[in-house]
Amino acid sequence: MKDWSLTFDKYFKTRIYGDMRKIILFAVVIVISLLFVSNFSFAMDYKNQRVGIATPHQDITQVDKKEKVTASDFPEKGWHKGPYIAVNIGMVQATNDKHAITGQSFDGTFDPNFGLTAGWDIADWIGPMLQINLGTTTGDAGDWANSIANPAGSLLTYTAQPGHYFKRGTFEFERGAREYAINIGLYAKATLPYFTSASWQWKNLKIIPYAKLGVIGSALFVKTQLSPNNVGAMGAGPSLGAGCEFFIWKGFFAGLDLTESFIFQMKRTKIINLYDDLTNSPTPESIAITNGGMHAQFQLNGMFGWHF
Repeated sequence: MKDWSLTFDKYFKTRIYGDMRKIILFAVVIVISLLFVSNFSFAMDYKNQRVGIATPHQDITQVDKKEKVTASDFPEKGWHKGPYIAVNIGMVQATNDKHAITGQSFDGTFDPNFGLTAGWDIADWIGPMLQINLGTTTGDAGDWANSIANPAGSLLTYTAQPGHYFKRGTFEFERGAREYAINIGLYAKATLPYFTSASWQWKNLKIIPYAKLGVIGSALFVKTQLSPNNVGAMGAGPSLGAGCEFFIWKGFFAGLDLTESFIFQMKRTKIINLYDDLTNSPTPESIAITNGGMHAQFQLNGMFGWHF
């Protein structure tokens, strides 16, 4: 019977997540489309003002006066203050999911990602931001060369562990294993005060670019049936990013958020039986199945939320 969940994941890996540039282009097109739809209802009024057509409430002597949006047309000072919350949908780079012994990486480079963003703009231009994201996907774990179904000998050695031998089936090949990547970041998010009162901003649309700097905690885990295949990593490190918010209607906003993190991760070890090729007697030893160190991680998310 065909496993449609694997087929679905394979489609996304090969057709979408295999080409990061296509995803970014797709996200940009979606945001531009939202902005176009949100401004369509205001287009005719704007056109009438530009060409000098009098409305029922205008004096005919005023039709030649071109209207320009000024800072006084904005909401009261401090309109960008207050709390906000948004949902995140995008992708996350799954770093350090390579098995240190077999050399097998789990799945592709990026996983589908979703989560929440919450924050509080204590001023028009700066405030704290909390982001919680979960990336998950399915794929193959283990090593086919180490599978019991492979008849090529009962013991196998790897270059990562020279002089040691593993019983066939120790890293049994598994289908349908699931990977989880959890990231929690705390940032200081800031924009230039210029953007909250710039005269070129539209009355019904505010474009607020921003930058952020903070720290991130990260945990990655692959759930498998066999313990020696359970690669994973935990760590923390500095994180920075940039994005742009589009305030479309009242408190509703959409946005794009890019994050680059530098995570220092601990190695993950397991007790595994090692065999001597001569005596064929097992010796349990603690061996690293995921290496530690610093790993860069990229995230791209679309945001849809409400600013109170």
